Amino acid sequence: SVKKTLTPFTTSLEEASDIAEQAHLRPSPGYRPPEPHSSTPVFGKDFGIKMNTHRQFNPAIIYGREYSGHALQRMTERGLTPMTIENAIKNGITRANKVSGRLEHLDSVNRVIAITCEKTGRVITLRFGS
Repeated sequence: SVKKTLTPFTTSLEEASDIAEQAHLRPSPGYRPPEPHSSTPVFGKDFGIKMNTHRQFNPAIIYGREYSGHALQRMTERGLTPMTIENAIKNGITRANKVSGRLEHLDSVNRVIAITCEKTGRVITLRFGS
């Protein structure tokens, strides 16, 4: 069988499950993750994702598109995949952003807005919206 490698941007839950199964990564019966400390900040109210706000993300190129560190942090906090962002940019409704030189790309199905640099296409930030 072909072994897959897990990357920070695995795009499907099935793929991640396959990789975990290959590595025999299963929780022990009765395992419950520890409760987070009450001071742990909560982001992405729809997802209940708990994040460390002090982590710094470096800019990266994903599928040929440049992402700012800030965009990567927002993507992680909001549980978004690069494929979701790319879909918003390529197939969404594009309009000018209130900041000159930036564009908003709205994916109305996933309710995601990607803000990009008009000249370079670099993803600057991400948010939910309609």
